Amino acid sequence: MSRIFVCYRREDSAGHAGRIVDSLERRFGKHQVFLDVDTVAPGSDFVEAIKSALDSCFAFVAVIGKHWLDIATEDGRRRLDDPEDFIRRELSYALEHDVRVVPVLVQRTPMPAAENLPEDLRPLTRIQALNLSDERWDYDMDRMMEVLKGIAGRPKRTRLLALGLAIVIALCATYWLVRAVLETDGPTATSTSSTSPPSLPAVPGFYLGESVGTGEMITASNLRAVEPSRVEATVGDFIEWCAQGDLPSGHHLGYEDVDFCPPGYYSRYPAAAGQRLILENLIEVGPLSEAPDIGDLVSRCFVREVAAGRTLAPADLGDC
Repeated sequence: MSRIFVCYRREDSAGHAGRIVDSLERRFGKHQVFLDVDTVAPGSDFVEAIKSALDSCFAFVAVIGKHWLDIATEDGRRRLDDPEDFIRRELSYALEHDVRVVPVLVQRTPMPAAENLPEDLRPLTRIQALNLSDERWDYDMDRMMEVLKGIAGRPKRTRLLALGLAIVIALCATYWLVRAVLETDGPTATSTSSTSPPSLPAVPGFYLGESVGTGEMITASNLRAVEPSRVEATVGDFIEWCAQGDLPSGHHLGYEDVDFCPPGYYSRYPAAAGQRLILENLIEVGPLSEAPDIGDLVSRCFVREVAAGRTLAPADLGDC
């Protein structure tokens, strides 16, 4: 699932957006970055693919160059004034749905003034922008990485409200259940009923099917859902993120449990000893400069059982 959505106008800043995406993929991994040209699969519903990507993202990087504001159609109308303009729709959706927007100014472009923007985009002007210059690209990109890393560790406000509501519901359910049990058994202390009180239902959310160690990746095969339609989180908020501590089987996942994965190669599915490792069972998280060479892993066979999400090392594999 994508984590960082990069929005730009091709006629305005395609080159800068491409460099930004390359840097983000090296830092966070290719599967953590969404760029519509490269990420929407051929034959997909473009609008639905964009909406789905926005719903799964924690950050929206809006790349703004010199002509971002005034690019016009062939008949002279400014594109931003068209409610159906894709850039406007993407940015407006992010602002309305609590996605953290990071304006990135390139080509020495100033932040657009509120009076030059459509009403639904004017909240953009209240957000602190980042300047990205060609002269100090690496330095400015490092600043952007720190900003994005900080955003990733903060749950959305709507998620905090949902968590608070879930806690209140759980407390109320506990109170009424205990009260019902006491009224059924009677007030006497000598009751010897052997019937156990009914267990509370699991709180809606996502749970681990197997334990996960610190730094190990959470994969789809190790995730169990309880009434996911009743929680604000989506399955993409946890899949292909790494545990920040040792998490036991059955653990109810929260945003504080996961963070970006350390660079390396991870097993997408569980594997038995003797099974051959193929490319389809690898998840790459960059930068990979310190990871084992992929040739030391692929087409070799596991010497031990490996769980899904395990960081792979040459010691896990041998000759087939």
